[in-house]
Amino acid sequence: AINRLIEYSKVQLSGSQQFPMELFVYLAQSYFTKGRFPDAVKNLDLIPVDKWFSVKIPYLYGLIFEKNSQYDMAAEAFEKVIKKSPNHVKARVHLAEVYLRKANLPSAGTQADFIIKNAQLASSTELSKAHYIRGKMLGSVNRNDEALADLEKARRLDAENIDVLFEYYTIRARV
Repeated sequence: AINRLIEYSKVQLSGSQQFPMELFVYLAQSYFTKGRFPDAVKNLDLIPVDKWFSVKIPYLYGLIFEKNSQYDMAAEAFEKVIKKSPNHVKARVHLAEVYLRKANLPSAGTQADFIIKNAQLASSTELSKAHYIRGKMLGSVNRNDEALADLEKARRLDAENIDVLFEYYTIRARV
């Protein structure tokens, strides 16, 4: 698929026709899927910020930065998504995970709270992650009963998640 897009791009550029910006996003998504993050960023960088036509662009930037452990840049990208689309649960889940990695538990908790309060917008996996993050945050301030309640919900939603199980049994041992 990438080769077909590249060949199409060459034809478009050689014919001095207007190059569709959507194609850069498709190329970037293809490169991202293949783990070729620098190539994905190069294609996204070809779209000027004032021409961003979809929240997919900052969201994809956020995913790339998160994969590369560039957490400040990832947080900034996911915040742009949420600013344009406040109910974008996937961006909120990733933002909460980024904040968790940066040890910014209050901000991670804020995102988790939004997801839990708007559970109808989230998949069971996203809701499980939100309960896990909030449980981890509550456990860090010794609110163990509340943390266990959240972690139990996360465990019911995603019984195979090792992180949830580890945190659940760690806090359960404290109580």
